[in-house]
Amino acid sequence: MTIKEKRRNTRSELNPGDHHNLFFLEKGDVSHPISKVRDVSISGVGIITDAPAESSEKVALTYHSGDFRLTINGIAAWCSANDDGNGYAMGIEFDACDAADNSLFFLAVRKYLDDFDNVPVPMAEA
Repeated sequence: MTIKEKRRNTRSELNPGDHHNLFFLEKGDVSHPISKVRDVSISGVGIITDAPAESSEKVALTYHSGDFRLTINGIAAWCSANDDGNGYAMGIEFDACDAADNSLFFLAVRKYLDDFDNVPVPMAEA
């Protein structure tokens, strides 16, 4: 049996590196660090975090880099415990009504997705 792919946009992986203290999952009034960001697109993102979420639960993803801070609203499309027992893998679908912020997020993290002129871009200090 084949599972139909529901993604509308191409997904990219963040380059390996030290991304801690840059990305946070916001659930209500609680902020949870995100240990890994993957499958980045203009319409959503995959994350690894210490906090589970129910399918369709409203969440937000916050990105910090220096003085820049951006919060993107979305819903948890799915969530499952990691096979290694450390944290949860989660897919977040961004709110389509916030298209400008979604594009801004994608552009903000693009430096971690691509190399410019084949030279890796250094990480910003958090």
